[in-house]
Parts: sequence; structure tokens; C-alpha cells
Amino acid sequence: MAAFSKRHRQALANGSLQVSVDGTARGRISRLLARHNESYRTSDDTGWNYETDTLEDLSSELCDLYGTDDLPGNGQGRDVCVLIEKAPGECVFDAIELFQPPRKSDFFAGINQILSDEEVPWRILDGEMVLLDEAFARSELAARADLSIRQAGFSGVSADLRRARNHLADGDGRGAVHRAGSAVESVMMALLEADRAKAAKLIQNLNRDGYFDGLPKQLRERFSKQVLGAMAWMRNELGGHGQGESQVDVPLPYAQLATDLAAAFCYFLIELKLARDGEQGADGVGLEQAADVALPSNTNSSDFSFTANADDDIPF
Repeated sequence: MAAFSKRHRQALANGSLQVSVDGTARGRISRLLARHNESYRTSDDTGWNYETDTLEDLSSELCDLYGTDDLPGNGQGRDVCVLIEKAPGECVFDAIELFQPPRKSDFFAGINQILSDEEVPWRILDGEMVLLDEAFARSELAARADLSIRQAGFSGVSADLRRARNHLADGDGRGAVHRAGSAVESVMMALLEADRAKAAKLIQNLNRDGYFDGLPKQLRERFSKQVLGAMAWMRNELGGHGQGESQVDVPLPYAQLATDLAAAFCYFLIELKLARDGEQGADGVGLEQAADVALPSNTNSSDFSFTANADDDIPF
């Protein structure tokens, strides 16, 4: 995973993405880093044993990231706490993402609590800083979708939704639509325990397997095609690769719609799955509670995710 400033380098460079972290939040983040710092004994290539700690490791990793012996904000020095205090906001987020304390989940929970308390519109999810844009921040459904995805164990789906939100933050509408569509198709493949298939076939198989039996029989096929098919259509027509001369430049409101729809569809499908398995879903969990939950740091973003091809046509 590329660090925050590398992931968003283009948007940061052209000014379309700006990261603001005020002094109080910075001070609390610095103190949290210090509390989670732990010393340990190690050895170098010559066999020399010495004491170091996790903040020193972070300092070295940040120097490697920026290609310098001095950290941003330090002048001539490499004190991480000085970086947190004085460096640009994206450097603070780099430090948060790259820090490797023994109790990482506790550290992430602490970071999210600070960001929530200080009204910083970002959270760390699956080890990446994610912008809580207006639609996501006000949407309880988006948070509930994230909880359902985690409960079901679909880490690839979580990665796709997170990347869709990152594309939105970068102003990349087509990338956001593509990732949003991939998230929904990944959910369908996971529910069916299926290999790659076209969206129309996946939707048809969900209907065949009784996922929509809560509806009257005469409505199930139309629901499958006209409702669930909308997300597949958006991905293929607006977010798909290989469009050639007809490639669509997707305005951000449409990309936001696709991302919100993906969260809604993922939540809906996974809740159906949990109900079929007799498990309690994410109903009743509010946004603040969901946003403050630290996500696992060892998920594999390749699970159930894939890249679209130009021939992913929807034959209806």
C-alpha cells in the first residue's frame, strides 16, 4: 500500500485535495504516538545488538518515503513529534498510516476518536486515511455497509469501496464509478462463492438461489434487472475501461451517486446473506459508532476483487 501522500500526490499537487489538521488534533496525535511507542532490542547486519523503538522505526521509514535525512517540519532533524506539530497535514497522515505499534487496533481506535472529537473529516479504515465527504459523513447507511462487510469477512469488497471514496477525494469520477461497481460485483461473487462472471449472470444466480424470495415471484426478475442492474450499467457505461473515443468524463455528482449506491447495494445483499445464515446484521449501529471502530490491519485487498474488462456487457 502506498502511503497517503503518494496515493494522492496528483490531487495534492493541483490543490484539488487539501488536508487540514489543527493544532489540538496534532498535539493529541503526537501524545497518542508517544503512548504507543515501545522499545525493543535488535541487531544490525554486523551482529551488533542495540535498543530502538517503534517511533525510531517510523522516523526511518518516513525518511525513506521522502528520500531525505531530515523530516518535513524539522529543519535539520528527524523527530516524528516535530513532524506531527509542524509538517503539512498529508505528512501527519503518512505518519499515522506507517506507524507500526504492537497494539495497532487500539492505536487506530485512538486516532479515530481524536479525529472525531476534533471534527477532522477523515478516519483511518483498513490502515488507510479516508475522507468522510459530506454524503458519507451524513449517511448512516454507508457506515452500516462497512460494518456488514466486515462482519461477513469480505475484505476485497471493503477495499473496493474505500478506493471508490479515495477516487472521489481525488476528483476521479470514472475511477470512483469503476471501483463502486467492482465492490457490488465482488459481493455477488462472494455470496455465490463464484469465480468471475458477468453482472447479469451473477444477479440471475442470486435470484435462482432464493435471495429475493421476500418479494412476490412475479416481481423478482424485474427487481433483479431493473434495480440491481443499475449499478452494473453505471460501471460498464461510465466507469469501464476500453471505451475508446466514447470514453465518458464522469461528473462528480454521478460518481458520488455510484459510490452511495454501491454502499447501499453491498449493505442490502450482505444483510440478506446474514439473515439467511441466522446472524444478526448491522441494524441499529449509528455512524459515530461505526466510524470509531478500528478495522483489521491484515486484510488482503485482493479477496474477491477484480478489474473490469471492456466486454462486461449487461444483456438487458
